Amino acid sequence: MSTCYGCWYNVRWDRIAHFKCPDAIKFGSLPKTSTGKVQKYVLRDHEWTGREKRIN
Repeated sequence: MSTCYGCWYNVRWDRIAHFKCPDAIKFGSLPKTSTGKVQKYVLRDHEWTGREKRIN
């Protein structure tokens, strides 16, 4: 399976509701456990830093 980092622009943005469109797209390595699972709590903590509540 090959990964195409430039293919995300082929998405039909006019067919997606505005609230479902991403604000930003970040590419990079993901934090993983020793068994290879993605540490989602690390990603969430990074996104919610500096906010009073963890809700929009």
